[in-house]
Amino acid sequence: KRVERVEEHEDVLSRTFLTNDGKRITYAEAVDGMTLRATEYMETMGVEESVRESVTADMKEELLKQHVEAEKRGLGDHGIRHIYGNFERGEAYLESRTDLSAEQKLAVLVSQVYHDEGYTLNENCLGTLHPGNSDKKHDEASLTVWNDPGRRSMYGAVFSDKTMSSIQTAIGTHNSDDVQAIQKNTAITADPVVSTVHICDKLALSQREK
Repeated sequence: KRVERVEEHEDVLSRTFLTNDGKRITYAEAVDGMTLRATEYMETMGVEESVRESVTADMKEELLKQHVEAEKRGLGDHGIRHIYGNFERGEAYLESRTDLSAEQKLAVLVSQVYHDEGYTLNENCLGTLHPGNSDKKHDEASLTVWNDPGRRSMYGAVFSDKTMSSIQTAIGTHNSDDVQAIQKNTAITADPVVSTVHICDKLALSQREK
């Protein structure tokens, strides 16, 4: 069961926050920055306009939903500001990776948008999905949201099977505290989608957003 829809909460988008580099922007500007970048990547990939619009609409709704739930449940910052921080760190790094395709860069962004979705599941937040271990298992719960058949079908029209697998791994393992797994997923030889998502999220702990 998902939490309620959030159309009535769009007023939060007019509020402002400080980015990690000290700029004050609205939550709407942060969402627009991420969805605009996603659109640019999809245009480079040759994705049809109708698919681009469906993807960015879904991203906007899920970003807002995560933000509302983070504020309502007192979960710490797992909303737009945190995701935007991950996005900024990812973009700064990806600028130097001329060897990566637009599809891979979009996969990083999509993974960042959906990586903390587990916090929007009632079952996870109430502790019934993973009793006594909801925070540590929220990445697995996030896959429950990502693997919605309709969402998988939509993104399957954007990404190759290989890239879909990278996104699955990035979302489902980003919160691991296993040292060997962390080393594997952040190594220079690791899948660049997975490693970028992991590193950006772990760096958030030392940033303004946290």
